[in-house]
Amino acid sequence: MRASDLSNLDTDFMEYSLCIVKKKSKASEETIKESLFCKILLAQRRTGSVNRGKKGLVIFRYLFALIFAIALQAAPPPDYLSAAIGAYDIYREKNRVCEAEIEYKFHLKCLKSPNRYLEFRPLVGLMATAKGSVYVYAGLNFDLLFFDHLLIVPGFAGGYYAPGKGKNLGYPIEFRTGVEVGWQFCNLHRLGMHFYHLSNAGLGRRNPGEESLVLFYDVPLIKGFPFIRDNK
Repeated sequence: MRASDLSNLDTDFMEYSLCIVKKKSKASEETIKESLFCKILLAQRRTGSVNRGKKGLVIFRYLFALIFAIALQAAPPPDYLSAAIGAYDIYREKNRVCEAEIEYKFHLKCLKSPNRYLEFRPLVGLMATAKGSVYVYAGLNFDLLFFDHLLIVPGFAGGYYAPGKGKNLGYPIEFRTGVEVGWQFCNLHRLGMHFYHLSNAGLGRRNPGEESLVLFYDVPLIKGFPFIRDNK
């Protein structure tokens, strides 16, 4: 086998591995196996005039590469810093006002994903409205990712609510339930809409509740500042 052939195969594998790293395990295990075993067969063909020892060495190298590539799939997806802006109490014009949110979405080792389509993602956040209402909360999202891009995320949270000059929701402890629908780009950034309901679940004498609709943008917290993945 010529040195140039080995060099070309090594280059192909390095490019493929980098693609997997950039996609953060989104390539399926079957895709990885298919690609690398094709490279093994190609190596065997090109070694037709070479002794068995060298053939075995080439095959061993790419079996090792296969194990390495599959191991990359175990790398956890990144945490996210999320910003959102939209309308508070969208169904009641009297109380409708602009709101803004900031959230930190992260992972805990004790919350392992059962498969590649679902991620358990705890979060903490702060919401504020133009009338001075403030909501500080913590909760849990269930990230459902389809086709490596389509994102559907039901979730719930609970926290402390201060009405300020805005709507009084009847109790300082409020609970949020909602769903995000968005798109995850190849660089793992996310853009979408979040609809949620906020209420005190009957803890107070009054429970008027409210519904919000916001546009969110998630930035993956990847090593380096300002947390933008290098796609070169």
